[in-house]
Amino acid sequence: MVLDQNGNPVPTVERLQHRFGTGSVCIVAGRAMISAETLAEVEPREWQYILGVRQPLYGSASQTRAPRSHS
Repeated sequence: MVLDQNGNPVPTVERLQHRFGTGSVCIVAGRAMISAETLAEVEPREWQYILGVRQPLYGSASQTRAPRSHS
């Protein structure tokens, strides 16, 4: 989502959907863009999204990786 200088959403995604005739959308955002306000704009539109988060040095994120192939 793109916001103007006053924090109002600019309908960039809708414009691109109309221009290129796309049916589905997936928003990819870095961790600095994650907020309740952002999700409140994305979720009602039923857009898919991928949000970047900081991975802990130790813990469950590192334990859930797929095993590496040893070929």
